[in-house]
Amino acid sequence: MAKEKHRIVIAEDYTILREGLRSLIYTYPDFDVIAEAGDAHEAIMFVEKFKAPSGFDGLIHARMNGMDVIRENRKRVPETNIVVHGDLPQG
Repeated sequence: MAKEKHRIVIAEDYTILREGLRSLIYTYPDFDVIAEAGDAHEAIMFVEKFKAPSGFDGLIHARMNGMDVIRENRKRVPETNIVVHGDLPQG
């Protein structure tokens, strides 16, 4: 039986960074990018929709910062793992 892949939602407002993360993730056979979000609201929607157990969150958005995305995802889908790249405001 084939090993189940880690499903990942990439959340990044810069297209070039999303593409780079996707390319990097695809070099690992145990990981699969199931969605890409360009803003905070898409990120929350995709994680909830797909119940992704793994997620990349490096999103700072004018209406919702990265910490808000993490908090909202924790409320909606608490089993999601989140990896953050870059700097997030303290709080």
